[in-house]
Amino acid sequence: MTWPEKLITQAEAFVLAADWPIEVRVDLLCGKCKQSVGQLQRGGIPYNASLDEQLSAVLRHMVMAHDVPLAGLRKEHDGS
Repeated sequence: MTWPEKLITQAEAFVLAADWPIEVRVDLLCGKCKQSVGQLQRGGIPYNASLDEQLSAVLRHMVMAHDVPLAGLRKEHDGS
């Protein structure tokens, strides 16, 4: 599976997700609600999630758990 560049570029996704507070342990935890947004380990075995998978997980959590509109964030970051 490739990154959906028409929806949001990987660079834009990185900028949006980079501003979101995340804690890293065995799981990636939302810094706002402490909910898991991704795994770094499965059954005690390191899980090598790609950057795409990690960015998608953070953005999905922002939208689903916190009702953050990604379109609005894109406008905030490009100065529009």
